[in-house]
Amino acid sequence: MILEGAGNIIINLYKRAGLITCSFLFMFQVFNAQIEKTEAKIWNTKELDAGRKSFGLSELEADVILEINKARTNPSKYAELYIKPRLSNYNGKVYNDKTVTKEGTVAVNDCISAMNSQVKLLPLKPDNNLIKLAKEYTKMQGKTNQTGHETDGKGFKERMKTIIDDNKVVGENISYGRNTARDIVIAQLIDDGRPKRGHRKNILRANYTHIGVASGEHKEYSTMCTINFFGDNT
Repeated sequence: MILEGAGNIIINLYKRAGLITCSFLFMFQVFNAQIEKTEAKIWNTKELDAGRKSFGLSELEADVILEINKARTNPSKYAELYIKPRLSNYNGKVYNDKTVTKEGTVAVNDCISAMNSQVKLLPLKPDNNLIKLAKEYTKMQGKTNQTGHETDGKGFKERMKTIIDDNKVVGENISYGRNTARDIVIAQLIDDGRPKRGHRKNILRANYTHIGVASGEHKEYSTMCTINFFGDNT
């Protein structure tokens, strides 16, 4: 009888756990649906995501372009929905109990302030040549434990000269060790530990018109993502 009673208790606990799990999943699905409805009211994702199926991009690569275009076309709302909520996850300079940052919430608040004062910009269009360059660099650097924009003495501007006219302005962002598009883009917008906020400036540069993205493996950081930009030099 004792064993039978204990067994019933365990079964009931499993049932309750199952109900809790189902309830959590249901709440999570409802929450996601609400976010999607909110996003649909703010962004025309079909327009911002028009190149997803036309340029041979992976899902991650296409998502990076979408996230960047959302940040460009409504920067204040992007900061409100996706960046400001992160403030509650900091304990000093530690984010989510595991990531040690250099500036803590200082960089996050700086990003929010900058995006609140940033004018809305046009979305970037995918470009085959930029995608090709990004793929080549990701494949080349990913085999090594190197980071940065220079390999064999050549920086990204020199690499881009092969496809970009002299009257174009170019830029490059590279992310290491991040696995989702939103994490990649938000980290570059916050730009922790970089006083000049060069990654953020690239994403929000008004005269950029085109973008190329390539993700791949990296010997030291597991993953990397190269993002190339160009536009008119005006």
